[in-house]
Amino acid sequence: MRSSLNDDLKVSDMKKTILATLIAITSMQTMAAVKVTDENFARAETDLYFTQQLERQPINVFDHNRDSVTVDNQMIIRSNTDLLYSTAVVDVSKGATFRLAKGDAYQIMHFFNNNHDNHMAIYGGDEIYIDSKIAGSDYIYILMRTATTAGMEEAHRLQDAAVIDAKSAKPFKPAQHWDSASRDAVRAKWEKQVNTIKTEEAFTTGITATPDNKQFMIGTAVGWAGLPAEYAVYSSRAGTGKVECADITFDKPSLSYEKGGYWSITAYSGKGWLMTDNNSADSTSAVPNKDGSYTIHFAPKGETCGAANNVIEVNDAGWNFALRAYRPSDKAKAIEEMHNFPNVMAK
Repeated sequence: MRSSLNDDLKVSDMKKTILATLIAITSMQTMAAVKVTDENFARAETDLYFTQQLERQPINVFDHNRDSVTVDNQMIIRSNTDLLYSTAVVDVSKGATFRLAKGDAYQIMHFFNNNHDNHMAIYGGDEIYIDSKIAGSDYIYILMRTATTAGMEEAHRLQDAAVIDAKSAKPFKPAQHWDSASRDAVRAKWEKQVNTIKTEEAFTTGITATPDNKQFMIGTAVGWAGLPAEYAVYSSRAGTGKVECADITFDKPSLSYEKGGYWSITAYSGKGWLMTDNNSADSTSAVPNKDGSYTIHFAPKGETCGAANNVIEVNDAGWNFALRAYRPSDKAKAIEEMHNFPNVMAK
């Protein structure tokens, strides 16, 4: 009798084990990773950033970066040292209103949807209403940039004054369980074409988010969340290939300075890292020449190369720099200026 009962219990346990195994297998099949291709890369990449953001803060809540990037705390290549970043994922399925306070520093709140398209933005003192019809999806990503040119206290005040007023807070779920290896492979493929990027085409409010749009694919891979040319223009130039004295002279970029627009130049190593903490110059502190142009001097670390101001230190033979120009007064003119930006000359 006891043996029969034990046998029955063993059979019952075996059935439970088999059932649990079948459930697990079914669950694994349901959760099988979806291969990332050119066709779904933008969504897969954006889902990754959305998910990472929500690991830091819940839906509809900002994650504020309070400190400027330095050599010691830099975490990503080609960091911008004169802006503080704030990010959020917002549920706009029932509508949301966003506001920025007026201030003494440049600030912009940049929005885009799950497919990394339909870009919109507002400046300090502005307000915008966005719903799923306007955005093209139920969720949007915010990348807010706040300049530190007026000091950290003002930058922090402006960050804290930014408003997200969303009428819904549904949890975000990625479109698929994406395969990370294939996503990395697609990203790497397009990263190799970075030297062919045209930022005015890679990031634009009128972009077609499809894999046959080469510039969109490159932009998503190498500059996810980049601002469209309506709001900012960029240019990069190589150094001289040596750690030596060099300089560059350029005309004042066409920006809306009276509305907080400004430009900055930041130097990087050949691998894209900040080399020293004396790594940049910007329009709020650089000293202009008598004719209104600017000359930026690049010098080996600890040297000035005879310059009294506008000195950026370099210590890597592969050094290069990025020019960022925010709030163009004329988009077409600003793009032309970036294309015609001069090269560095050794002294």
